[in-house]
Amino acid sequence: MNILMNLLSNSGYIIVNKEIIKKLGLHEAIMLGELCSEYTYWEKANQLNNGFFYSTRENIERNTGLTPYQQREPLKKLVNLGIVLEKMIGMPCQKWYSLDLDKLYTIFNNDIEFNTSCEETLHQDIKKLNDKTEKNLTSSYKETFQPDVKKLDINNNNKNNNKNNNKDYMKIKKRKDKVFLSDEKYDDLVRKIGKEKTDKIIERLDLYKKSTGKSYSDDYATLLLWIENDTNKSLKSSKTDSNSKKDIWINSLKEEYGENLEGLYANFK
Repeated sequence: MNILMNLLSNSGYIIVNKEIIKKLGLHEAIMLGELCSEYTYWEKANQLNNGFFYSTRENIERNTGLTPYQQREPLKKLVNLGIVLEKMIGMPCQKWYSLDLDKLYTIFNNDIEFNTSCEETLHQDIKKLNDKTEKNLTSSYKETFQPDVKKLDINNNNKNNNKNNNKDYMKIKKRKDKVFLSDEKYDDLVRKIGKEKTDKIIERLDLYKKSTGKSYSDDYATLLLWIENDTNKSLKSSKTDSNSKKDIWINSLKEEYGENLEGLYANFK
C-alpha cells in the first residue's frame, strides 16, 4: 500500500495519474494526488488520527491551484465513490480526510469506467439548455415575430410615400455643382424674385456649400429662407437710410434757421 501512496504523492510536484484522469477526470486526479501527498506526510510524521488527517480548502488551493469552487465537485465525486472519507472532528468542528486504499486498488486493477467531471458538466449544461429552450421557445418566437411584423407594417405604410418621393426626386435637376432644384421650384423662385436674382442666390448657395462642406435635405427650402432673410435685412436698411436722410434735412434746417428753427417760424409771420 505504501508503494501506491508514494507513487501518487510527491511534495515537490502535483502528481496527476493518467489512469485516474481517464477513469475519474482531471480535477479528480489532481485532488486525489494532493490528498495522497498529505496522507503520506502525516503518516510519516506519525500524526494520523485513526487514519484521518486535517486539511483545508485553502491549503489544497495553495498546493494545486484549484479554487475552493473547483474543488467542490471533484471532492464530492471522490467521496461518493468511497475513495475519500470525510469526518468532522473537534470543537469547533473541523473536516478531516482519509483514503480508502482498497477502493484505489479496485480502480487501478479493474476496468471500471466513470463519467469524468467534464462529461457530467456537459450533460448538465445540455439539460439546462434543453429546459431553457422548451420554456422560452414560444416567448422567443413571439419576441422575434412581433418586431418583424412591426417592421413590415412600417415598410408598407411608407411604401406609397416612397413612391411619391421618388417621383419628385426624378424631377430634380442640377442647377450648380451643389444645388439641385426641379423646374417647378426654379420657376417659383423666378416668379418671386426674378431670374437674375434667382441665379445669383443659387450661385451663392453653391459657393456656401463648397466652402463649408454643409449639405441640406431641401435646397428649395434653404433658398426661400435666405430670400426671406435678405428681404428683412433690406427693409431694415431702407428704414435706416430714410432716417438718415431725415436727420440730414433737419440738421441743414437748423444750420440755416437756428437750433430751435426760430428763423423758419419767423418767415410765416
